[in-house]
Amino acid sequence: MFLDKVLVSTILTCLSLSLPVYDDIKYREIPDSHWIPSIIACAVFWVWYLNSRVIVITSTLFLLYLLVYIVTTGLMLAFYLILPRWGYLGSADSIGFLVVSVLNPAVLVIPSIEFVISVPLAIFLLSSVIMICKVFTHNILYNLRRIKDFKELTKDMSLRRRLCLFLMGRILAPEEYVKDKFSFPLYIPDKMNRLFVKVNWEPFEKEPVTTHVIVSSGEPYLLYLLVGGQSGLKSCDSAIAPSRSCHPTPVPQSTNHQSSIHAISRQFLERK
Repeated sequence: MFLDKVLVSTILTCLSLSLPVYDDIKYREIPDSHWIPSIIACAVFWVWYLNSRVIVITSTLFLLYLLVYIVTTGLMLAFYLILPRWGYLGSADSIGFLVVSVLNPAVLVIPSIEFVISVPLAIFLLSSVIMICKVFTHNILYNLRRIKDFKELTKDMSLRRRLCLFLMGRILAPEEYVKDKFSFPLYIPDKMNRLFVKVNWEPFEKEPVTTHVIVSSGEPYLLYLLVGGQSGLKSCDSAIAPSRSCHPTPVPQSTNHQSSIHAISRQFLERK
C-alpha cells in the first residue's frame, strides 16, 4: 500500500540527510564521504521499490503523472546544478535535492482543483517558504530592537533599498560582526553595498570594521530541505509507479475530495 512507500521514503530520507544536515548546521560544509549513507539509502530504496512495483504504461493518467514528475524534477535539478556555478547556491544543497528527488518518485494529486505536482518540486517550494519565513521573521525582530542604529546607518539609501536590507539582513556592531560565525556582509559603509551573496565562492572570514554593518545569515538549507521533505511527504496521495498486482478500476464518484484522492491512489497502488 502507498503508506508503505511514504514510510520507507521518510525513514531513508531522514537517515540519508541526518549527517549532512548536522555538518551543515555546525560547519556549513559537508565532506564528500558523508554522502555515502545517502548513496546507500538511495540504492536500498530503489531495490525495494522495483521489487514491489512495476511501471505500467497503459494508463493515460499514469503517463500524465510520470510526465509531470520527469519534467518538473528535471527542471529543478537543472536549476540546482546551474545556481552553484553562478555561486548563489552551495554544491551540497544540489546533492541534497538530488537525494530527495531519488527517494521520492511521486506526484501529489489535488482533484478538487485538478492540480498535479511532483513531490520533489513540492518539497522545494515548501522548504523555500519555510526558510524565507524564518529568515525574514528573525531579521525583522532583530532589526526592530536596533531600529535607531539601522535608520542611522541607512539614512542615505532609498526606501526600497532600506526595506530590502531590513528583510534580508541584520545590523551588527563592529565587535559582533567579527564574532558572527556564519554570515556574509551586505552593507559596509564606503566598502560594500549589495543584496545577494555568492555563497559558494565567498569564505566566512571577516575583516575588522569600525562601524555598524548589515549582514546576511548563511542558512543551513539542507535542514529546511529535510523539514520541508517530511512535511511534504505527509500530504502525498499518489505515487507515480503502481504495484505489480495493480488492477485498474473505475474511480468512484464522490463529493468528498479526500475520498477521490484515495480512489485515484488505489487505482494505481492497490495490492492483492
